[in-house]
Amino acid sequence: MLIVGHSRTAHPGTWAWPAGLIVWGPGNHTSSHAHHSIQVVMALSGRLKTRGSSAERWGSAGAVIVPPDVTHEIDARGRTILIAFIDPESALGRAMTARAARAMTRVADSDVQRWRRLLGPSSSIREAALRKWLEQELGSGTEPGVMDPRVATVIRVLAVTAASHFTSAKRELIAMVPPALPRPELLVASTGVAEAAGAALLLVPATRPLAAYGLIFLFAVMLPANISAARRHLTLRGRPATALWLRLPMQLLFIVWAWAVR
Repeated sequence: MLIVGHSRTAHPGTWAWPAGLIVWGPGNHTSSHAHHSIQVVMALSGRLKTRGSSAERWGSAGAVIVPPDVTHEIDARGRTILIAFIDPESALGRAMTARAARAMTRVADSDVQRWRRLLGPSSSIREAALRKWLEQELGSGTEPGVMDPRVATVIRVLAVTAASHFTSAKRELIAMVPPALPRPELLVASTGVAEAAGAALLLVPATRPLAAYGLIFLFAVMLPANISAARRHLTLRGRPATALWLRLPMQLLFIVWAWAVR
């Protein structure tokens, strides 16, 4: 992911609706990759470095639109950014795909400035402005709809927890891995990717059951790390790890939560 935690000037946030997920906060660099969602990446100030692959030269843009399954690489370090992940099979996604090029498109500077004025700074982005941006600027009048609040809540939580696997909190998460397990750095990165993938799959009704069952499995296999952290009196973000008497019911709650949104 591009969103990687907190800074003094960025104010991270998330908003989910049936056709996708929007996240905003401090940016980072991603290696060349592709995914099935339509992706809109915008620097809320300044410009992004973008290219299709590591073999290409970097270009510059205030925002880019990436069609489904198109390889792309974005360097947003030092920028506060907003990313919209949109289901290409949704009404909004189909409307965007019908007008989009087959390659990553750099958005015109005049459009980027209009988007920024509409959304405002990261500290004051609100749902009404996001809906207006999606409907008027991206969907040409397509209504983004309303997501089941249970699903939206799970997605928001997963977006935050997945990001923590790639921020300064990563070191503490690595320390939580039971000593008997090999390559704790890889395990922490893999579970972060799995949480992000679970959030993405929850966006699409057809893949929501698969996401829910996968998250139930993930929450179960992550429990030993939480138990290990509590027994070894480790800290997370400067606070003691959750005590076992509370951690076990919390993990059960996460599992029930995932079951409820399947």
